[in-house]
Amino acid sequence: MNPVAATQFIRDRAWLGYPLAIALSLGALGLRLQLDATLGGFPFLTFFVAVVIAAFAGGIGPGLIAAFLSALFADYYLMPPIHSFALAWPSGWLAMGFFLFTTCFIALLIHFMLKAYAARQEAERQLLGLNAALEERVAERTRALEAEAAERREAEATIRQMQKMESIGQLTGGIAHDFNNMLA
Repeated sequence: MNPVAATQFIRDRAWLGYPLAIALSLGALGLRLQLDATLGGFPFLTFFVAVVIAAFAGGIGPGLIAAFLSALFADYYLMPPIHSFALAWPSGWLAMGFFLFTTCFIALLIHFMLKAYAARQEAERQLLGLNAALEERVAERTRALEAEAAERREAEATIRQMQKMESIGQLTGGIAHDFNNMLA
């Protein structure tokens, strides 16, 4: 199944995307906390997936909400100093800035991709309509040409018949002239 069409239900109801973004961000935090020993130096890794899914399923708003929530969760629970919103200078600020820039950019890219997909779908619908109209015009013109060809064949048959009659008339006129000459 087409994933864009499958998630259109959520995008059509914007309010569904926001709880999805919150749930995905919390799920990414829970997964990241579970994998803390494995992903020790990568506080943002699981949050990228949450942002991508939220932006794809919910649209630009939920994608940006997931990005900012993910940044807050990563800052508070994963970046030193732990359980504080203070960031270490400059590494914490650079990491957070890069994460926010990247995730917002991803959400925007997904938003424009979905817009382009919708535009393509509309163009395909219009193309199908134009093709149907063109097929109808071709069929109409073909019928007109067939009728014109039939009229032309009928006119040619009439002309041939008239030429035959003229030839018979000339032949009978010649015979009558010759017969008249013999009688005279």
